[in-house]
Amino acid sequence: LHFQDLVRAWYEPLWRSGVAVDFVRPDADLSSYRLVLAPSLYLIDDEGAANLTGFAERGGTLAVGFHSGMVDADCHVRLGGYPGAFRETLGVRTDELFPLLPDEQVSLTDGGTGTLWSERVRLEGAQAVTSYEDGQLTGVPAVTRNAHGS
Repeated sequence: LHFQDLVRAWYEPLWRSGVAVDFVRPDADLSSYRLVLAPSLYLIDDEGAANLTGFAERGGTLAVGFHSGMVDADCHVRLGGYPGAFRETLGVRTDELFPLLPDEQVSLTDGGTGTLWSERVRLEGAQAVTSYEDGQLTGVPAVTRNAHGS
């Protein structure tokens, strides 16, 4: 996993579409934004997690990528399952991680392909947008959506 490549993959489609993008800290004032992206926010302190959750509760759209919310500011694993700090906000619980090897891929039910990461996700309020179509996780949600707050 190369974090800069991951951020670029989330950023580039917006840039190509002419969408202005700011890079801000999780604890920044987010009141002027409609959309916040967190591609892989592995380590996040309680204040940052509460700020992002509050952003969603107030009507903002929060897109969170895999491996986010796993550990706190002291790099201690958050107990209770993944995605740790964002379980309730995202309405999912992950109990096993399946990083993909460089030459490995999984098909998705919407015609897409996963090439970097997969995980076993249980819906706890969220809805599946697309699921894994093959491999160990056939039928398991791969992308989800959850309404949280307003």
